[in-house]
Amino acid sequence: MTADDRQTQRADAKTSRTSGGLIDHVSWFVCGEQRSTYLVSRWVFLRGLGVVYLIAFVSLGTQVIGLIGENGILPTGEFLERMYQARGTEAYRLLPTLCWFTSSDTFLRFQCWGGVVLSVLLIAGIAPAPVLALLWIVYLSLTVVGQTFLSF
Repeated sequence: MTADDRQTQRADAKTSRTSGGLIDHVSWFVCGEQRSTYLVSRWVFLRGLGVVYLIAFVSLGTQVIGLIGENGILPTGEFLERMYQARGTEAYRLLPTLCWFTSSDTFLRFQCWGGVVLSVLLIAGIAPAPVLALLWIVYLSLTVVGQTFLSF
């Protein structure tokens, strides 16, 4: 056996030790078929979630003024005022909503139709992480002030 043959055998031994071990399993998991499966699942899930948000915001956007607007059935401004009188500054923590800044009809509409725009961005796959965070904040804000209508 020549020196070249011995070097080849050593290189083959090193390769066989790493190729059947943990490195192969990790690279298969990260770069193999599983990665593409997760990408498809992620793509479908995010688009589906965007559609659900879109339906929710459009539905609420058409009704928000009559339900919780300034002259609605359960006005947001009066609700937040009563909560502040009952709980003081603790109400800000108990009722996390953007409507603490203003509960005008314009702002309620802005939240609903802003949610529609964000939903479309999510469906299009544009900046999903920040869009999801904003969607959650806006929907939480509307759910808190939605009182009976959104407490289901």
